[in-house]
Amino acid sequence: TWGEVQMIRAVSAQLRRGVFENEVAIIMGSNSEFQKEPRSMTMCLDVEQLYLAHKESGRALRLLALIRLESSPRSAKNACYFFSRVEREGLKYVSYHYIDQPELTSSFDEASEAMRLLSDE
Repeated sequence: TWGEVQMIRAVSAQLRRGVFENEVAIIMGSNSEFQKEPRSMTMCLDVEQLYLAHKESGRALRLLALIRLESSPRSAKNACYFFSRVEREGLKYVSYHYIDQPELTSSFDEASEAMRLLSDE
């Protein structure tokens, strides 16, 4: 089953005859040049969020902000960062494939809110 699930990010979307025509970037593999493809879905995807979606499904599951997709540095290609821990300076994310800047630390408001929800604070 997991072989059919993809991590995706919306590139754009438009509503056509009651169906959202989303163009998505498939965020899988070691290549930071992600494959783009159209997806007809029952929902409009937010371009600032990451989702899990079955290849044949018209729906997607939005991921909490514990995974970030960013260029690092901003001029470089995309890198995927995963939540690591809470530090005094903020939330720490790590990348397992971007050697030049393997860590990011900041307040990351949406992720901080997700952490509060997960810890019941």
